[in-house]
Amino acid sequence: MTALPERTPRSNDQMPSINIGRFRIDRVEEFLLPGFAPDALYPAFDPSVFKEWSWLAGPSVYDPVSKNLMSSLHSWILRDGQKTIIIDTGVGNGKKRDYPGFGDRFHMVNTPYLDRLAAIGIKPSDVTHVVITHLHMDHVGWNTIDVKGSWVPTFPNARYVFGREDMERVLSPAFLAKGGMAERVAHDSLLPVIDAGLVDPSEPGQELFPGFSFEAAPGHTPDQLAIRVRSDGAEALFTADAFHTPIQIVRPDWSSRFALDPKAAQRTREGILERAAKEGTILFPSHFCDPFYGRIVRYGSGYRFAGLDGKILGSA
Repeated sequence: MTALPERTPRSNDQMPSINIGRFRIDRVEEFLLPGFAPDALYPAFDPSVFKEWSWLAGPSVYDPVSKNLMSSLHSWILRDGQKTIIIDTGVGNGKKRDYPGFGDRFHMVNTPYLDRLAAIGIKPSDVTHVVITHLHMDHVGWNTIDVKGSWVPTFPNARYVFGREDMERVLSPAFLAKGGMAERVAHDSLLPVIDAGLVDPSEPGQELFPGFSFEAAPGHTPDQLAIRVRSDGAEALFTADAFHTPIQIVRPDWSSRFALDPKAAQRTREGILERAAKEGTILFPSHFCDPFYGRIVRYGSGYRFAGLDGKILGSA
């Protein structure tokens, strides 16, 4: 059997755990690599944003060698002493993802993702919930692993939570009839856990359990969900792909090329930013590099990304 190419992250530094009330939050990286050129990811891109805010041209956002924007693939892990929750599961190993425009970045990867879970004390059998914000190929891959040529659930004791409307759309006969990547993702990462009877549907406004609820975050997909966590006066929002890089904090009107409804995506971002700045919510995006999470502060008529102390990133 041919060995799969190893994806080595730019940094193996372990992100320190952060507590949101009773929840301990860790980040488990799949890989961190340059992704798309700025003008390829953002059709409205204007390079003046780098001059206006030089931090955005730094190595956490922009790779000067490839001249592409950096992108992290990671899961967020939440533990409260009773539950172990994984939010989104990346690309997964050994999956055919030769999607036009992506090169081999997601194709037949081989990463020590499960070893990294083990490094923070988690075995697959420990996981109680796998919560998926949207059913794209880079958010569902570790739902399953290949065992003797069959795709089986990675986390056999977990309830997998998929958006109800998302499932109805991407698993509809008409959608699957298009073939290609959507059918492939359904076959190797979605249907095996559905067929195993492990999937529960979620929808906006639903509270999965106290302090853990779903909110509509449309635009990137029509039915994308964000996840709000509240505990002991602290609040976090896992923003899925409402944001791809911190550039969209200072330019929320720049929707990515992957937004199925760019205007709705902009409204979603603006709503998240306004509320986060007002309420002090900590945002946990799906693809940001170091710092992987932060607060939002108002800056004139717009917003900036800040550390937990409220200091704007890149400021003196």
